[in-house]
Amino acid sequence: MLNHAKNFIQKRLLASDVFLGIRKAKNLLFRKPFFRIMLDVTNSCNLRCPFCVNHWENSPAVAMSDALFHKSLTLVPLTWKGEFYISCLYEPTLHRNLEKLLVSIPSKYARRIQMTTNMTTQLSDDFLKALAECDLYQVNVSIDSLVPKVYESLRVNAKFDRFIDNLDRYVKFRESANNKTRLNLITVVCKINYAEIVELVKMCRDAFRPTTHEIRYAFESDANWQWLQTQNISDYDWDVLDDRLSKLSYPLHIEKPPHLLKSSKSIVKFQSTLDPILTINSQGIADIYGTDIRFDLNVLDNPFEILQRVDLNRE
Repeated sequence: MLNHAKNFIQKRLLASDVFLGIRKAKNLLFRKPFFRIMLDVTNSCNLRCPFCVNHWENSPAVAMSDALFHKSLTLVPLTWKGEFYISCLYEPTLHRNLEKLLVSIPSKYARRIQMTTNMTTQLSDDFLKALAECDLYQVNVSIDSLVPKVYESLRVNAKFDRFIDNLDRYVKFRESANNKTRLNLITVVCKINYAEIVELVKMCRDAFRPTTHEIRYAFESDANWQWLQTQNISDYDWDVLDDRLSKLSYPLHIEKPPHLLKSSKSIVKFQSTLDPILTINSQGIADIYGTDIRFDLNVLDNPFEILQRVDLNRE
């Protein structure tokens, strides 16, 4: 998994220069063992997006057990608020018991967790209502185009009408819920959708009223490298897009390719940290990214006690 998703799970942080300085000071005073914890409750996806970092071999689908999910939740205090992710590389709504898992998250943990979904599976009102009311820190939804044919060419196997219906219903439930869950829309930029990005942001703002909208480049892996050679936009196009988006005065997160970050005019930029990332797959195997340290949560009675003492010799 790590080989196929190296760029996807790079240590990144939403930060302006001022915020980054504050974060570094905070880390010195209140050290957390992990900058981010990324938990996948499935190892499969219903889509085959051409920019996906994953290879899709025919391996058996494995859904995380309820017991393993709740054991993983005990690790939430080991990272910062909003930096415990449910779903990173795969689609969580394929888990048959996801609604049950979400509503069972203890309130002391819910506001520290975010979940990412393509929101293209057949989702019931009950599920969307539960997602809206479980009081997560943030829900991330991928939306790469509002042109049906373009959307379906980028989100292969998805049905645009179903996706929009799911998102519309979720937004209604979210706005009726008495909580502070943030909605973050994520758009991956490529040549196919480049021309509509600015209008897409405007239309999404009016239709779905997100808290934030993330515009980013496609992370590269050996799985998508060939497609990206023809679909990555130029540095000039990124600068033009960045300039146009910065004039909207919307709460945008612009993640340009790393070599362009210094020239970004975006409201908020992504920058890296030295803090480690913990990944946990649906079978309960936990890896500390960038090291050879691995744990099997299935055989640990108290993973919190062990992982909080991991010494990576950080300065």
